[in-house]
Amino acid sequence: MLPCLQVTYDQQQIVHPEQKRGTTDHGWQGKTGTLRNRAFLALIGATTILVAASAVYIAVSTPGLPEKIIMHFDGDQGITSFGTPSYLWWAWGMVVAGIAIDVALASFLFHRDRVLSYMLASAAPVVGLLLLIAVGTIISVN
Repeated sequence: MLPCLQVTYDQQQIVHPEQKRGTTDHGWQGKTGTLRNRAFLALIGATTILVAASAVYIAVSTPGLPEKIIMHFDGDQGITSFGTPSYLWWAWGMVVAGIAIDVALASFLFHRDRVLSYMLASAAPVVGLLLLIAVGTIISVN
């Protein structure tokens, strides 16, 4: 048996000697959560503002749109897809679901790989900005 580890037979787990003396930090000393990290919160806040702005833009513009709107163009400016104004909400919802998965993964990886977590979190505002641009383009064309 290693001298720095002891096995407790009542819980059947390996316990560090400092934890046995009454400390209950379980090795989380010095680690801050994502809710205390200002950079992470700034990225998530920017994403929230962009997603909310695109939702407001859709809500304000939807009543003035025709029943059939252009949703997609090909490379030669030909129309490849039509839809109803409710398709804007479906597209918005899919992007928001993707952003939520991205942010959840970044939050999960925050203590394991901080650089990857910041890369994932910094992608969220970019996707939010692309959503706002796409919604603005679709609405302005129609």
